[in-house]
Amino acid sequence: MGNLGEDEDPDRIIVISEEILSGLRSAPSFLRRSNIRFLLAYSGAEALSLARASRPAVALLDFALPVLRADQVCREIKASPKLSDVPVVIVGPALPPHFELSCREAGCTAYLHSPVDIDVLASLLVRLLGLAHRQAVRLPVLMSVSYGSVTTQSLGRSRDLSLAGIRVRTMARFRRGYSIHLRLAVDGNGPIVTTGEVTRCTPTEEGEYDLGIRFVGLTLEARDRLAEFLTRREA
Repeated sequence: MGNLGEDEDPDRIIVISEEILSGLRSAPSFLRRSNIRFLLAYSGAEALSLARASRPAVALLDFALPVLRADQVCREIKASPKLSDVPVVIVGPALPPHFELSCREAGCTAYLHSPVDIDVLASLLVRLLGLAHRQAVRLPVLMSVSYGSVTTQSLGRSRDLSLAGIRVRTMARFRRGYSIHLRLAVDGNGPIVTTGEVTRCTPTEEGEYDLGIRFVGLTLEARDRLAEFLTRREA
């Protein structure tokens, strides 16, 4: 089992596959604060048993579950009078197309292609769970990397920011482990300038990249400004 929040709320229980839960560790911060309780399923049979025992708000499943595939689990859920209204979201490959067709014929609420876009998944969960969330303005981020005497710059945008790091959508591809110089325009007092380390780089269906960047060497002044910005944005 895993918790992204501390308080148990029966309306926010999600039966979820192990692989998808790992991806949600980098979910937008508002989702991590929403007191969602995850019931972790390692197989389709276990997912079905957990759904029957808990009647979750959502079943979020990887297509290729052992024992029972997600489409088979979905059929069982939809055939149950007690569970038929539980939304089933399945993450699976775009090809072959009959995988998705089988899931939709089974009655799934949504079929998301893998690798799943965390922003798309988070927005879907907001709607299915009835979470209140005001869309934050995308924050422009200027990123630069130096190779000897050559410096390349790329512009990105982010909605998910914390004191530990930032998730950025950009056209540029950066390798994991790269050290990047960042300029964040969070207020009218000039940009916050700091260094970050790329912790992940995931391609999106739109041809862009989602970067996970961990802040390195954030000064006390920059941290205070960042904390004040986050407080204002959440108000």
